[in-house]
Amino acid sequence: MVLRGEEEYLRFTFLSAIQSITGHYTTTPSNLTDLEMGLHDLWYTCIQAAKNITSGEEKQDILLRPLLAAKALGPLRQPGPISDSGDGDGSNVDGVPNSSLESYSIWSGLPLLDSDLIEEFTSRYYQKSYYDEDQRANMAGFLGRLVSVGIYEGSDLCTLSLFRETLEVSRPLVADEDADQVSLEDLTGALEELAQNSIFGLAVLANRHIRDPSSSINPEDYPHLSKIGELATQAGGIPSFGYSIERWDFWIQRLEELSNCGNEKIQSNVEGCLAPMRQAREDTGLL
Repeated sequence: MVLRGEEEYLRFTFLSAIQSITGHYTTTPSNLTDLEMGLHDLWYTCIQAAKNITSGEEKQDILLRPLLAAKALGPLRQPGPISDSGDGDGSNVDGVPNSSLESYSIWSGLPLLDSDLIEEFTSRYYQKSYYDEDQRANMAGFLGRLVSVGIYEGSDLCTLSLFRETLEVSRPLVADEDADQVSLEDLTGALEELAQNSIFGLAVLANRHIRDPSSSINPEDYPHLSKIGELATQAGGIPSFGYSIERWDFWIQRLEELSNCGNEKIQSNVEGCLAPMRQAREDTGLL
């Protein structure tokens, strides 16, 4: 966990990185490769901080505020063309783009955050060798904060993945300590942090099928994150990919079932999920 004395250093480091990228972009015709490396470093810092700052406390807001400040700037102008060589159009000799930044500008969105979050949830989030139970809950709480303020770049798909893995996939209530498989006891704790911090965000996603227009990420390209799990498939009547009101209703049904599973910790976790989800539905009228 991040200690009190480290929080200010982390906030300063993260904000300074955003300021550095912004200043460099607006004053120097830098090449795409350097910019891409800087952004990946930025999101790595963000992800590592999010998993180690306790969720449910205002401490995580030290990450959220700089992100909102960057997005508020909107697209900025850069002197001269961006390219891998610094003096071209960002394409190779055959005219094929060399960088995944080709469709982005600073800060039309939060470039590459979507791909880096997706990689985190694809390769590490559900692995005990990378995340312990507390870190998994912390990261989920940060996702909730992101969607609560409309930062959907990657967080929408990762949020969907957490609901999928928790409520749509068969897994044991409690896993053996030596097993690498994550249990329902673990994941429902993470899901509770997500729901508690999302405010209206989950209801908005389920109702509007939000997809960030600046993102090149297609949810159907990541079925392991976005396609309905076997339990949802068996229920029938649920669209195969993405968010939907039908999928939301299935989640509520599954949480209600788990509230009677006999495991006190899981029952407490799912009640902590149901309360804010029901409240968001009642307050917004979206579902």
